[in-house]
Amino acid sequence: MLLNPDQDNGFIFEDIPDARLAEVEQFFVPLSERIVTALNRIGYELCRGEVMVSNPAWRGRIGDWRERVELWAADPEPHNIRHSSIFFDFSPLAGDAALAHDLREIVNTIVAENPPLMYQMMALDLRYKTPLGLLGRFIVNKNGAHKNQLSLKNGGSIFLVDCVRMFALEAGLQEIPTLQRLEALVKMKIFAADTAEHIRASYEALNYLRLRHEIALVEAGEKPSHYIDPTLLSRSEQDLLKEAFQAVSKLQDATKRHFSHAPF
Repeated sequence: MLLNPDQDNGFIFEDIPDARLAEVEQFFVPLSERIVTALNRIGYELCRGEVMVSNPAWRGRIGDWRERVELWAADPEPHNIRHSSIFFDFSPLAGDAALAHDLREIVNTIVAENPPLMYQMMALDLRYKTPLGLLGRFIVNKNGAHKNQLSLKNGGSIFLVDCVRMFALEAGLQEIPTLQRLEALVKMKIFAADTAEHIRASYEALNYLRLRHEIALVEAGEKPSHYIDPTLLSRSEQDLLKEAFQAVSKLQDATKRHFSHAPF
């Protein structure tokens, strides 16, 4: 998220009886509102998709979460895929971390039992490409608020994170951060060491260019953004960005080959 974060959060609590659910909700509802409001006040903007604890769909018992994930897996339409992509990177922040670890095991089991879910995740993600043309020229927006700019996030890092996540889910890994997932995938011999190194370098390059840009905007009194004008980069920085996009494109192709079970 770097300097322009929004909220993605939820609650997991133990499998209490239905008879106690209303009582428990009386505690969690006001708590969720306080958390969401406090995070917004310190700079974590409200999620436009309402992926927050204040939304009843993003809090519940272990059993409730199991049912939701099973529903997403059974009906992998775009809305459910987007929710699952956000949810699959959950990490415990406070409370009993064992609940999150138990839920991670449930998720890994459901994913393993539903291969079409991975295919649909891939198909949705790979409809979009990095903003780099066949001749190595940057593809920028032609109009709108970000005219002559491209997104380092939506055009690069998000694809890299999503692709690595798919391989990690298939392997049943517990790791959440992308670089830790890469290390684990190398140890499992799913990724070659040199392939993982190229992916890591691309991830760091995209984040470096984005963070530097966001810092400059903040220092100028503007709102941070992941959109940049690539012509304002130096020649070496443009080359670095092109190499990063090319590595992401190769990862997308590898992901498509690995998870494709039907023609597009």
